[in-house]
Amino acid sequence: MGQEQHRATARVLDIVESLSEVQEGLTLTELAVALKAPKAAFSRSCIRLEQRKYIMCDAGSGKYRLGLRTYIIGASC
Repeated sequence: MGQEQHRATARVLDIVESLSEVQEGLTLTELAVALKAPKAAFSRSCIRLEQRKYIMCDAGSGKYRLGLRTYIIGASC
């Protein structure tokens, strides 16, 4: 695996870990600030995570929260 693939994996884990710490969720801007990186670095990862139900985005507030699949995986542990 190349360096970019490892960075993408780290980015996904950073997103999930950050969202697990905040019950009310975070916008893409808030995620970028919390993770000290540009929004562009996270937008694609958030889209993929949302498509696979690991996170969900509230259309009204634009805030991301953990999704159903994240809870299912956690419960299986």
